[in-house]
Amino acid sequence: MWLRIFAILASLIGVPYFYLQPAVLWEPIAWTLLFMTINGYHVWLLWLERHPVELSSDEARLYDLTFFPLGARQFLELVRLGRWTDLKPGEVVVRSGEPVNELAVPLTEGIEAKVGGRSLGRFPPGAIIGASALFDARLYQLEAVA
Repeated sequence: MWLRIFAILASLIGVPYFYLQPAVLWEPIAWTLLFMTINGYHVWLLWLERHPVELSSDEARLYDLTFFPLGARQFLELVRLGRWTDLKPGEVVVRSGEPVNELAVPLTEGIEAKVGGRSLGRFPPGAIIGASALFDARLYQLEAVA
């Protein structure tokens, strides 16, 4: 980041030089301004990357359980693609015999796995429910119930 800031400052010195020549050098001025703009944009992106990210308590728990390999900023971009839902007891997350349209990640052990009405156990917090069904059609027999 500091090298880009230095490049912007160095370019600022060059602009008056090109302008104060006996014949104004417009092409070098235009190129210099273009490079200053590009470097300014990248300085702004670098500043955003270094700016600390604030996570809510639920986001922090989900990040710690499942998405810890990602950077916090990447995790926030991923979270924005989804939605948060509080499920009521008995609500079905994944239905047996139906294609999986969404993935779910529980924050508690409140999701039960069933096949043919028989309980197989509970999904642990942070488990990605429905991910394997995207790759294997035989797993559609699984039903996940809150």
